[in-house]
Amino acid sequence: MKRLVLLFIFFVSAARGLAQDFLIENAQYTITSETTVTFSKMNGFPREFVMPSTVTYNAKQYTVTAIGDSAFENSALLKSISIPNTITTIGVKAFNACRDLTEIIIPNSVVTIGESAFETCSSLVSVTIPSSVTSIGKRFLMACYQLKSVEFLNSMAAIPEMSFLHCSNLESVVFPKSLTTIEAYAFNATKLAKIDFPKSISTIGEKAFGSCFALKSVTIPSSLTSFSNDIFSNSSLTLVVCDSPVPLPITSNFFNGVSLYFCTLQVPASSVAAYQAHEEWGKFKSIVAKGTLAQTDFSSQKEVVVYPNPFSDVITLELKEKNTVQIEMIDCTGKVLLSQTLNPEGRIETHHLTSGLYFLKVSSENGSTIKKMIKQ
Repeated sequence: MKRLVLLFIFFVSAARGLAQDFLIENAQYTITSETTVTFSKMNGFPREFVMPSTVTYNAKQYTVTAIGDSAFENSALLKSISIPNTITTIGVKAFNACRDLTEIIIPNSVVTIGESAFETCSSLVSVTIPSSVTSIGKRFLMACYQLKSVEFLNSMAAIPEMSFLHCSNLESVVFPKSLTTIEAYAFNATKLAKIDFPKSISTIGEKAFGSCFALKSVTIPSSLTSFSNDIFSNSSLTLVVCDSPVPLPITSNFFNGVSLYFCTLQVPASSVAAYQAHEEWGKFKSIVAKGTLAQTDFSSQKEVVVYPNPFSDVITLELKEKNTVQIEMIDCTGKVLLSQTLNPEGRIETHHLTSGLYFLKVSSENGSTIKKMIKQ
């Protein structure tokens, strides 16, 4: 009798298992409730695909509410897909490595996007995250090499780690206004040139914007209270605007790899002295009140002619103006190796310098300019 009961349970369970999954035109669905299914797997390699909002199985209609984990992963030929507005969840690695996918329109019904959902979709150019999305997984769009712009329309609070890591052409991001956290490596190795954080930001993780070699300008709001080292490491910052009236307690690694000699720090006018006296913020060569410039360039770069370049033991400057001119030769670490008033002949002796890259700063009462120089 016991054996018959066990066999009955086995056959009932097997029957239920078969009922959970079904196939329609090479698309596999999994029943998740009496009225809903998940699009669980695409069998085959379509070029274009329109996902249905409802499907019928055994004379019963179901609403498609989710795209399952790895549903389209490695669909190398998939170029376009239409997602219905019944979808609330896009699963882990759902479109991972769909390298020909050029466009994705995420409907305003989606609430959750899983980890690595669009990782290595290397043909995507732009993505808009609708207001319905409340969470995304880490590595969300990692290594989407052609991605140029991302816009968040939602009230999402956090951008997870490595979300846009190695998106080497990403040059425009519109942050959600309610954003509080950007996790480690989120935008590392992107092409962002300017960052204006929302005033809600409070936490930035390690190297979140590291190796952003095009990054020139960043505005740090006073709301920032938690941050890691190397946030902007190895970027090309020339302007940092800090809104906090009290210098943030940064460490020596906060601007690791950034040449602070060539970077201007703008702070509230009443706080200039406090920043100048700070052990780390005081390392900026120029600290000025917000809305002012540390220096003005010569009206025309043609007013300063420097030759030869590359040079060996002597550099010659030709200047139109007759005012006293101060010159400085600076190495890549920001160290001043030579500082003097330019002589009437315009000659600068450089025999004591070793081979390498230098920056020649030319200053007068009319402004200043910096020339990149190479010694052979």
